[in-house]
Amino acid sequence: MQQTGNYLHPLAGQEYYHDEMFTLYYIMESCLQGILRGDVYLEMNLSSAVAGGIFCALISIVLRRVFSIPVWLTVLMALHTPVFAQVFSFGNEAAFSLAASSVVLLLLTAPTIHKCFAAGIIYGLGMHCRPDGIFLAPFLFIWCWVRVGNVPVSSRVKTLFCFAATTGIVGLAWWLIFVRRLPTETGLDMKFVPKYFAGMMFYPFLAALTPAAIVGAMQLARNRLLYFLAMLTALVPLAYTPQATSPKFCAVMMLPVWTAAGVALSQRGWWLRAVTVFLAAMLWLFSITPFGMFFGARGANWFFPTDDGPVPTGSYACFFKNVHDGVYQRRYVLEQGQIRQMLLRLDEKTDAVPCGFMDSQEIFFALAEKSRFETTLGDIGWLGDSVPTNIPVLLIKTTYLRLNTFSAPQQKLLRTWLEEGRLRSVAAVNDDPFPDVIEMGGHISAGENVELGRRILFALEHSGGNGYVRREKFSSDLDSTRWLPGSQESPIEQSLAYTDGRFACYTNDADGGIIYASVMPSQYYHITDPRNRWKNEPAAK
Repeated sequence: MQQTGNYLHPLAGQEYYHDEMFTLYYIMESCLQGILRGDVYLEMNLSSAVAGGIFCALISIVLRRVFSIPVWLTVLMALHTPVFAQVFSFGNEAAFSLAASSVVLLLLTAPTIHKCFAAGIIYGLGMHCRPDGIFLAPFLFIWCWVRVGNVPVSSRVKTLFCFAATTGIVGLAWWLIFVRRLPTETGLDMKFVPKYFAGMMFYPFLAALTPAAIVGAMQLARNRLLYFLAMLTALVPLAYTPQATSPKFCAVMMLPVWTAAGVALSQRGWWLRAVTVFLAAMLWLFSITPFGMFFGARGANWFFPTDDGPVPTGSYACFFKNVHDGVYQRRYVLEQGQIRQMLLRLDEKTDAVPCGFMDSQEIFFALAEKSRFETTLGDIGWLGDSVPTNIPVLLIKTTYLRLNTFSAPQQKLLRTWLEEGRLRSVAAVNDDPFPDVIEMGGHISAGENVELGRRILFALEHSGGNGYVRREKFSSDLDSTRWLPGSQESPIEQSLAYTDGRFACYTNDADGGIIYASVMPSQYYHITDPRNRWKNEPAAK
């Protein structure tokens, strides 16, 4: 939209990511980029941070007015709720939707006809940032009903009707003007995994606030039942959270958690505050996981994985330092470089096709860097996890070092090609044992590059095919290895795990070389991945 100046046609051009569902968000971000014309990632991240400031400020005001929770206490609770930092630190539509919802909630805290009209406009528009904001409707209706004051029932109904009707009219009008088509994709292909769901409910929201939230919920149920029931309806989005793998799908849980915990911390005795402070202090230093308790930098490796990045299980000081230093983001930056190299190869070898898992949005970004805005995934021939046998196949490093994203038969085929040496390096990096892009297939003569095939097979064996990425620091929790040139002598020969004519791999730390490690601790892979698009089948050997 921004490149063409066609800001008011969000569905023009090809389909990117839920275009029909996030139209207002895309229009706002496009306008911002059109004005600033800077780094699009930075602009999106900063806009989400502004949305987070609005959300926190307005929710603090609401909780102060309704429950006498001090503003400073709400801010402290926000800082100890990891999902707050996650959702509002990167460009995403949920940040804008939550900011809009906080404005609506403030207006409905002292509802009048005029405020309900304004709230309806904002809520109706907000649902075109992210349509699952509709799940908040029961909570907002009850909130409006409770907060309207001591007035006749007819006045309550009139006020509520004004809000509901305005919301519906504005939401429908926006759809008729800018969208006029149903979403092409509305569901998530996920499995319900109880252990993962429990982690999703605990680590992003409740880690430090659990005791206070429980006590506060009991106090609200006893003393302010209507507000307690209203807060329960704010949990309606949990109806589809078992099918989600990102905290942003249920980030609205911050409201009932902060309310319950804030009521308890501001009105109960010193013992509850002492317990909460102790838990918070512990979580800044230690990570608490089902696999044990870990301190400091080590604990930051034991994060809770989600589709929108890691959520800390504790060790907040080290975790957020890693975020600041780009530790967790680095593998995505490297993947972008791999995709750029893949596109260059596709331009040279038009009969080749890319295969395997890679982030489609990173492909679009790499195409946009070359002003190829209309090029589709189909145009570049991306086959997903299908592997043809009659044409050249291109795999980026992320893909060929993560074979568990393929089905068992496809893994078997790829492993056969690796064993036979039917591959060649397309985009090698100096002193790196693994090229950014390789070409594979039956068209390559057996034995062309047996050495590289053996090296990749070793990496797959070491990582279980679950991912093997470059790191800056060595960590035994991530099964780190250090790769040195084969000609370089090492003082840790006893930890030699692999060697060939060019490289040697060591499982103990040493100076020099390049570090490769797993994406996450190996224990994580014993838990079923809820994303059905990952093949939870044993690797075919």
